[in-house]
Amino acid sequence: MDNIFESGKFFVGANYWASNAGIQMWNRWDEECVKRDLDLLAKANVKVIRMFPLWPDFQPIENYRSGHCKIRAISRDAVKAIETPEDLAGIDPVMADRLDVFLDLCAERGIRVILGLITGWMSGRMYIPRALEGLNLFTDATALRWEIRYVKYLVTRFKSKSAIVAWDLGNECNCMYDCANPDVAYTWSSLISNTIRSIDNERPVVSGMHSLKPEGNWTCMDQGETTDILCTHPYPAFTPLCDTDPVNRMKSGNHAVAESVFYRGCGQKPCFAEEINVLGPMFGNDEVACANTDMALFGLWAHNCLGFMWWCACNQSMLTDTPYDWTGLERELGLIYPDGTHVPMLDRMTAFSYFTEKYGKLPERIVDATCVLLYNQETWAQSYGTFLLAKQAGLDVEFMWHENKLPDSNAYLVPGLQLYVEPTKRLWDDILAKVENGASLYISMDGGMMSEFVKTTGFEVVTKSRSTHAHTAELDGVKIGINSQFDMALSAKTAKVLATNEDGTPVFGVNEYGKGKVYFVSFQPETYASKTPGFVDGENARDYYRIYKAMNLRNPAKVASQEVHTIGMTEHIIDDNSRYLLLINYEPMVQETVVSTGDYTATEIDSVDGNVKLDSAEKGTFKVTLPANTGVVVKITK
Repeated sequence: MDNIFESGKFFVGANYWASNAGIQMWNRWDEECVKRDLDLLAKANVKVIRMFPLWPDFQPIENYRSGHCKIRAISRDAVKAIETPEDLAGIDPVMADRLDVFLDLCAERGIRVILGLITGWMSGRMYIPRALEGLNLFTDATALRWEIRYVKYLVTRFKSKSAIVAWDLGNECNCMYDCANPDVAYTWSSLISNTIRSIDNERPVVSGMHSLKPEGNWTCMDQGETTDILCTHPYPAFTPLCDTDPVNRMKSGNHAVAESVFYRGCGQKPCFAEEINVLGPMFGNDEVACANTDMALFGLWAHNCLGFMWWCACNQSMLTDTPYDWTGLERELGLIYPDGTHVPMLDRMTAFSYFTEKYGKLPERIVDATCVLLYNQETWAQSYGTFLLAKQAGLDVEFMWHENKLPDSNAYLVPGLQLYVEPTKRLWDDILAKVENGASLYISMDGGMMSEFVKTTGFEVVTKSRSTHAHTAELDGVKIGINSQFDMALSAKTAKVLATNEDGTPVFGVNEYGKGKVYFVSFQPETYASKTPGFVDGENARDYYRIYKAMNLRNPAKVASQEVHTIGMTEHIIDDNSRYLLLINYEPMVQETVVSTGDYTATEIDSVDGNVKLDSAEKGTFKVTLPANTGVVVKITK
């Protein structure tokens, strides 16, 4: 069976509801309409769709009551004997047959399907079988019995369908009901995943959840443990800190990839963008939405995030059912209009799909550092800020949750130490052992606590108190504003001071530690980067990326570098003599850069539009002009 989730591959897809009826497609089944929709998607080279058997349509069970309202039977039809699998599971056979037809139509067009099984939550409305209304869908034994029967039926009935490439737990199931604690979420996810695997252990199980973190009831780690593939739904309005900048600027352009790499690192499972959209014309016109689409496509591909799926395939502006009646947001998110015309973003997706097919499996990028995320921390704020600053400084990071095994790495980033936010002694000892053997360590702190501080950082804390005014640091002749909750008066013991504030107090320095180095910053640039609008090039811009750049944390395996901080670059080893460089212009303007390549020479350049060329190329360097908000692939060889 073809595995679309294989490392290095990349698929472009869309979530699907029929253009004539949206969420009501199953009870308003129109096969000819579905065929037209699928033909348009196949023509656009959309290879994967995620679609949903709506739960109450497929399992229309009701409570049948006797005297005193006592439930005597739960069934689709209480007067019918249990003779078939449909009868046992409460399945409407007409709906199941329609799904059968749908999957065949997809297979005929070469479209693969991720099937979202328990679709109770959709686009702002709950859809629950009548018999289960009012029950806790995660803990009530009656609800769980019927969920198990439902999943078992669907997987058993359709596992032979070649179109299905993965089973999805369901659409954002963490929105279906309030969850009391992480144990409930873990147990429910395990129950549904293991029910699927008991019948089909060949196809992967996709989480289908959104808004995960390492803390809370629904966590990246638990979803990574209970399912095979993680997914993000990176909408700017629904992801904290991601609607601070226009969607065609660098910060927003890195949202999808930063969140996906964050999930992957914490959950230790592959991750893809399962739902993505700028959220319609109220966040930007088509030109701006195309810019965001291009950056997300290139970024996800470059960082091995497996796939990009638009929400939603069909525009739903003419529909009047709830939730379309409730929320204007849900009406204008589609790629295809009822008359068959489409938004320009579909053209970008189509072109990118054909573009990446030429490369087959892209080798993984070279990673420079591992960012360690800690208990009691604002993990997403720290992760997003770290990713952005690293990207500006030409560094590539992966994330890890502090409970996981520490991987080998060229460098370790431990941002955002505060009171009660610090690594365990076990983790500190593991990290420092890596540093003693030659790795680098970066620490940022705002009022935090740390044992063996002087030995580790080379600084002594003279005094520490709540900050009463802003400071300015100077690094390599550039003044950088500092926002911090605490003032730390530091005295250098064995540390080399790299930056001081206006009073001459050290705020950034480096200490030799065995064969490695420890870099320390007495404020939190990551928090500022993630929480502040316009931190890259707006009125609040701060050159905090210069701190990351000054540390020289580049992996020695890299040969290429460039200096424009609003251009991202990843490096991918093809073989001993050749590599790919993927450069992404994250700004809505043409930018030029010079890339140093050591012993390598740029020999080929490629772009989605095919309209980019090398301005100059010789051994060790090349110059290129990048169109706004898009990327290029440059092959370099010895």
